[in-house]
Amino acid sequence: MVARIALYNMRQDRDEKVRSFGARLQGQVNICKFVTKCKNCDTDVNYTETMMRDALSRGLSDPEIQMYLLGDIDQNMTLEDIY
Repeated sequence: MVARIALYNMRQDRDEKVRSFGARLQGQVNICKFVTKCKNCDTDVNYTETMMRDALSRGLSDPEIQMYLLGDIDQNMTLEDIY
């Protein structure tokens, strides 16, 4: 839980490039273990990329870019689409 709270609180530094911020997030998200069991089929479901994408979008320092992403019609964009 502590690792997840730290992830949710991460923000891009003012002069930090998006890819550098993404790398910092990736290090933190790997600690969080975003995996759960499917209740119907008992297989592991990994939702790490979704959480990484959301943390990256939430933590961007430029509000214009953030609003552009949030206003995109494709809310299921991949992490690479954000980069």
